[in-house]
Amino acid sequence: MLKKGTRTFLALFAGNIARKKVYVPIFARKAMDLSEPRAAAMLRADDNIKTADSVTSRQEEIKALKAGEPLPSHRVVQLRSMGMHSIRHEFVVRLLRSSLRMDTLSIYWEQGNDFMLKRNVESVHRRLVLGRRKHVSGDFADLWLLCYPDDEQIRELVEQEIDRMVREVSGQSAELRDEG
Repeated sequence: MLKKGTRTFLALFAGNIARKKVYVPIFARKAMDLSEPRAAAMLRADDNIKTADSVTSRQEEIKALKAGEPLPSHRVVQLRSMGMHSIRHEFVVRLLRSSLRMDTLSIYWEQGNDFMLKRNVESVHRRLVLGRRKHVSGDFADLWLLCYPDDEQIRELVEQEIDRMVREVSGQSAELRDEG
């Protein structure tokens, strides 16, 4: 059984959830008695709203970014961070699939800490670097970081650049084998 204050708090949020205005904060979820059917139903409704809204809003954000419209600064930072991690992950996966023999991988974004927290979209390219004797790098437009992997056109451009980087690394590895 929930305390009286908690029930009032949750009842206020129940109305807002139905109108898609807010979701139940984590601290409120901890206070809920999930055996109570109403509380469990509120959480299920909240999760469904966030999932449906996130897909729709993500596509709307991509359209806005491509049209040059500004997004809230906190959202730009989030999208850039997600794109940077996704691109780096895809690069690592493709390197591993290429049967490349390396004992360590040093993959980083050049000046990553500086530009990751920029609060607006810039018309510059960001550089992903594989650090070895001969550096291999790829240039990615800031817009690509913000829209990858959800936009088909941008995904193709990013994958082409990643494939070019993997081919370059494979070529360097073949040169090293020939020398040795």
